[in-house]
Amino acid sequence: MSTARRALPNLVAAVLVGLAILAWFGHAFLNYDTFYALVWGGDLAHGRTPQYDAAVAPTPHPLAILAGMPASLFGDSGASVMVALCLLAIGFLVVGIFRLGTELFAWPVGLLAAAIFVTRVPPLDFGIRGYVDLSAVSFVVWAAVLEARRRRRGWPVLVLLGLAGLLRPEA
Repeated sequence: MSTARRALPNLVAAVLVGLAILAWFGHAFLNYDTFYALVWGGDLAHGRTPQYDAAVAPTPHPLAILAGMPASLFGDSGASVMVALCLLAIGFLVVGIFRLGTELFAWPVGLLAAAIFVTRVPPLDFGIRGYVDLSAVSFVVWAAVLEARRRRRGWPVLVLLGLAGLLRPEA
């Protein structure tokens, strides 16, 4: 089975989880860091130098800024694009927790772990507020899933961990 065909159920599940979280809370918006990533991405997309030295600027998150570049091209809807990416990230995190529990133990353990996570308000609150932290954690969890499936997997795990580092360079 091709990699794309194996990834499709995870993508569909992540989208459904993200939509369910949005439906449950009824709203989502960008937090300070992610909104700055959108603004700085817009600066880069339009050939301007971002003002990283602004008095109240947050820590730059390079991968979030990179995502903000194409999102900023949607104008006022760019924030909605970033919110959608954040909801997709929390969806992938929940699916990743399920897959990790399944790989390490059995599918009931994965289901229980995902259910426990998705019923906790703090991470869901971070998800609907568009924090980049959950995207970074999602990359780390999926790196663990790949490693659990086949030990010493190598570069795919390192790429995911590198992406997590580009989202939270100070972590």
